[in-house]
Amino acid sequence: MFLSVQYGLLLGAGLASLNTSYTCHPTCIPSTATNNDLVFDGRSAFLNLDLVNAFVEPVAKRHEGREWISSVKCWIEALHDLESPLIIFTRPYFSSAWQPELGPDSPFRGPAGRIGTAEDVKTMIYPSFHVKPEAGDVVLQKIGYSAGTSNSLEQILLAQS
Repeated sequence: MFLSVQYGLLLGAGLASLNTSYTCHPTCIPSTATNNDLVFDGRSAFLNLDLVNAFVEPVAKRHEGREWISSVKCWIEALHDLESPLIIFTRPYFSSAWQPELGPDSPFRGPAGRIGTAEDVKTMIYPSFHVKPEAGDVVLQKIGYSAGTSNSLEQILLAQS
């Protein structure tokens, strides 16, 4: 049976048993992690890419989407329970509706489409995924395909090593 990355990591860490109904469609990708491979220490960081309303709400309307949301929520909560890993979220948004961060020839201009500003509810982290700044969670702006485009992700990760 195929396990989502979150499910496989949680089982590998011995944190929880989750129910999944994924049927390997169209292709199964077996986990390469074993119990011995997983070590959550002070140098661990977990990146949650673009878990924002604009991207999550459409899948939340389907049963499979709700299962995925539940799995990701459980994963984030399990990480919070560990109290040691750095949890990083990215939010795609621009400083204004004009998207001044993108040049006219930017390859991200088309896909960026209707991504809004920081105040736009569609660019905010989906409510099921609890961000805990008091626990050290970090939310970074993302203005391109890469999680580290024009933000401090690289510096944060270097500081953790």
